[in-house]
Amino acid sequence: MPRPSRDRLLDSAVDLLQRQGYHGTGLNELLERSEAPRGSLYHYFPGGKEQIGAEAIARAGGQVAAAVVHLLRAKPSRSRRSRGCWPPASRRRTSSAAARWRRPRSR
Repeated sequence: MPRPSRDRLLDSAVDLLQRQGYHGTGLNELLERSEAPRGSLYHYFPGGKEQIGAEAIARAGGQVAAAVVHLLRAKPSRSRRSRGCWPPASRRRTSSAAARWRRPRSR
């Protein structure tokens, strides 16, 4: 079963925006890459390129977040633990870098 045009457009937009940037990506190139009909572009994205860009960024962000969660939930192998690459929580040090980046409280 073929994927819906909306998904093909968004997946192609994510790829093109990562490779070429917003201003380097044209709608004709996006339509060619996604193999979606021209009418579906404005049907699914009436806001045009701005809306596609915003939704593509949101999709890419969701993909990155899912990958980070997957990595954090992965159980480290014994060899990684024995080499010290993944210390137990009791031995982890907290970085002072996080404290430097905290915003001052407003008064």
